[in-house]
Amino acid sequence: FGEREGTLFTTNSQNQIYHNDIGLIISPSVSSREFELKINRTFMSGVTRFDLGGAIRVYVEDKRFGGDIVPNVGVYNYEIDEAQLSDAPTFNTEKILESDFRLCSYNVLRDGLFDSDKRSAFASILKTIDADIFLFQEIYDNSALTTQTRLANSLFVLDSGDEWYSAKEGPDIVLVSRYPIIHHEEITRNGAFVINKAGHEVLIINVHLACCENDRQREEEIDAILSYIRRSKAGLTNYQLLPYTPIIIAGDMNFVGGSDQVTALLEGKIFDNGSYGPDVTLDWDNDGLADLQPFTTGRKAMYTWLSDYSSYSAGRLDYVVYSDHGLIPLNSYVLDTEGLTQGERDQYNLSLQASSQASDHLPIVVDFKFAPVIAANDLQPTQLSIYPNPAREYLIINTGLEQQLTYEIFSQEGISVLKGSERRIDISRFEPALYFIQVYSGNETLTKKILVH
Repeated sequence: FGEREGTLFTTNSQNQIYHNDIGLIISPSVSSREFELKINRTFMSGVTRFDLGGAIRVYVEDKRFGGDIVPNVGVYNYEIDEAQLSDAPTFNTEKILESDFRLCSYNVLRDGLFDSDKRSAFASILKTIDADIFLFQEIYDNSALTTQTRLANSLFVLDSGDEWYSAKEGPDIVLVSRYPIIHHEEITRNGAFVINKAGHEVLIINVHLACCENDRQREEEIDAILSYIRRSKAGLTNYQLLPYTPIIIAGDMNFVGGSDQVTALLEGKIFDNGSYGPDVTLDWDNDGLADLQPFTTGRKAMYTWLSDYSSYSAGRLDYVVYSDHGLIPLNSYVLDTEGLTQGERDQYNLSLQASSQASDHLPIVVDFKFAPVIAANDLQPTQLSIYPNPAREYLIINTGLEQQLTYEIFSQEGISVLKGSERRIDISRFEPALYFIQVYSGNETLTKKILVH
């Protein structure tokens, strides 16, 4: 989906409408065989209120590339089911006590942190988030030190009793941390930072990939990041990662082209092997990285960017991907102040429009807990994979081959809670918690941590 336009037809007139008029959100923002479209069931056009209900009909027309329509004939008919209403996913604004650190990734739009007109909006948002590690993008004209000083002395975001650290890489990448930054360097306009939290090292790659239709440059930047991880694990960069060091790649990905870019970042698939070497085994359990997929506050949707003044509707452009071998996300959300209740806004001194006043991007917030390290002899090459993770309704087991499998799921206490042999596992009745799943397929065994939320 690219630029969108709409027309509202009534009995006696027709008027142009925009995505923000009807609350249009389309996911994903990259190529896909399936798309999810959200529109408001009540909206205004001028002074007239319109309500959606009963039977609706949908078709999609592509006006730029050959005039394709979906479906090829007719329309999709859908009957709105008044009985199937569900609440928005839950989140916790306060940091989870059991977590080890709270991370926030935020594109602040052309040095917006330093704009006096945006001071109040940014101050209230960042105080609400109260992160231990801030990843900022689009800080072009200011240094890491001036960013840290702005947060501490003007926005009053940083705890004055603690020592804070900051570093900048590339043209606009800044990291501010409560924990020491023991190494940092640039990776093709993006930044790699190693922080040390009480003896736990974490590699954080803060990114702002090329924008818009520049697929080739995005692919080159992804290749450079993946190659850096492979070389760091092998001791071929300026800083050799310790075994089992958790990896986080977060920031403004600008994923609006092919879905292969998302797959590449999650699975370590390099586009230009001739220039950047072989594909990369990203996590320490010979698996790929996990996609956080946080919901936006108060919404049954995932979006991190929106602008009422653009011809593009809200979409998910910002990501957090991480080592699920070493990190467990206990809580996550994307903060949109318009999705909060009035009581929640009053509690944190947030205005209704604080998010849109600050930036066209929304901050991603996640509370991470360090996972127990699995011994090296437990990390064996395998074709087995289990997704999604975190999960809510179901798990999929992929063996790579159509061979028999069995599985067993255990609670944190080691109690068996489910076993079977199907490849799609219904976990909708599981209580939110951390579980362990063991899968047996042929001569392979895979043990994996699964977070049900």
